[in-house]
Formats: sequence, structure tokens, C-alpha cells
Amino acid sequence: MNLNKEISKHIESIFEESAKTFSSYQLTKELPCLSGCGACCLSQEISASTSEMLPSAFRLLNDEGIERVEELLDELEGTPSKTCVFYHRNSEDGTKGYCMNYSTRPAVCRSFGVAAYRDKNGGKT
Repeated sequence: MNLNKEISKHIESIFEESAKTFSSYQLTKELPCLSGCGACCLSQEISASTSEMLPSAFRLLNDEGIERVEELLDELEGTPSKTCVFYHRNSEDGTKGYCMNYSTRPAVCRSFGVAAYRDKNGGKT
């Protein structure tokens, strides 16, 4: 367990460094995420590695206890969810909401909002 905690702390430090890099890029390129938007959390194509989820697992265990961890594991082993188990919907279609795991979200979630498409007039979309 101690080795896993050490690995988890190292992963968290990588997350913190990447957050600074992504935030800087987003500000420089004027590509901020819209507040309350959860559209990226609806994708079924996104996955995270086990090691990326270690900080989340330790946070859950420390903050909410083993019962909550077991509840989430049961949910994950049951019918696959169409959205992340940490995503809280604020709209019927799910495009509005927030991450209940924001502080320890995996790298894939941290990298959203650092890309954009150009519309036919060259504007960012």
C-alpha cells in the first residue's frame, strides 16, 4: 500500500505540472473551457489507466470511506455507464454539469480544452 501511495503522490505532482502547462496554453491561445460545460464527459471513447486513477482511489478512500469505493466498484462492474461515474449532470442532455472528482481527475480529463477547430471564417470553435 505504501508503494501505491508513493506512486499516487508522484502522479499527482505530474498532474499539477501538466495543469500549469495546459492552463498557460489555454490562456495564451484563448481556448478556455466554458464554465459548467460537461460535453467532453459524455464521450464513451475516453478511458483512463489504472495508475491515473490511483489519486482518485486514495482520495475516495480517505474522504468518503470504503463503502463509497465499493459502491463505485459495483457500479463500474454492473451495466457500463454512458458517462463517467464522477460526472454530475446538471441538464437533461448532460451537456451541463461538473466533475465530482476534479482535484484528482485523470490526465485525459485535464487535457480537454487545449485544442480548437477553425470555422469557415478562421475563428475558433
